[in-house]
Amino acid sequence: MAQTETQSTDGRVQTDGGVQSVHRALDVLEALAAAGGSASLGDLASACGLPTPTLHRLAGTLADRGYLRHT
Repeated sequence: MAQTETQSTDGRVQTDGGVQSVHRALDVLEALAAAGGSASLGDLASACGLPTPTLHRLAGTLADRGYLRHT
């Protein structure tokens, strides 16, 4: 399946196709890296353009898998 990329208004590349939750999880990790490795869930939600409850669920899964750490 062919994928196309478009530039979003916040500078991130959006890809048509793929798995939305994977794109979102990677957006969270990229936003965290851009913040220097530490950020609040609210800040990450804003940076990713996601509702806070969605970010909270993604962060929980990423933490369970060892990709994030709650401090």
